[in-house]
Amino acid sequence: MNFVREKKSVKLSEANNVVDYKSKVDYFKYTDNPVEAKELLNLEHQVIFCTGKIEELREKRWEALTKMRAILKKDGTFSEVMKTIGISKDMIYDINNREKIYLKCEVDRKEISKLPARVVKQLVQDKTLDKSSLERIIKSENQKVEYEILKEERTETIILTEEQIKSNKRDEIIKKINWYKQQIDELEIQLKELDK
Repeated sequence: MNFVREKKSVKLSEANNVVDYKSKVDYFKYTDNPVEAKELLNLEHQVIFCTGKIEELREKRWEALTKMRAILKKDGTFSEVMKTIGISKDMIYDINNREKIYLKCEVDRKEISKLPARVVKQLVQDKTLDKSSLERIIKSENQKVEYEILKEERTETIILTEEQIKSNKRDEIIKKINWYKQQIDELEIQLKELDK
């Protein structure tokens, strides 16, 4: 990996890939030492570059494990092989959950691979989420907040539905009371005729 330095910007290159990146931070504002400021800029670039690589590698790992599972599932040795190569059950569950989300909605694997593991687990466990809700959560800036908003909206809908049910039950009870009153009135009329 080669770094070409300019003031507050760097070109990160690895093989033939060149990425332009400009820092939003003026490190000279935080330190008077120019050597430290340049070091901080260099470290920031490494963090940004590595973060992108982590996301890319996470997606490649997901694809590879999915393909391995498809092949090894035939003879039931997938878990044994994963244990042997040091892949934890939690990672396998996470990959399986991401695959479930991918199959349920039409979102790019890159988007799903960026999701935090906790959010993925919540999304898979929530059986009430439909395709459009999943896509809305995944494409949002903050998936956790968007998921909470959706849960709150559904709760309000459920409360409204419960109120409607209560209202409908009340109406049914009033109808029954009126029907019974009508039956009683008819029976009283018959009783009066019999008394005559």
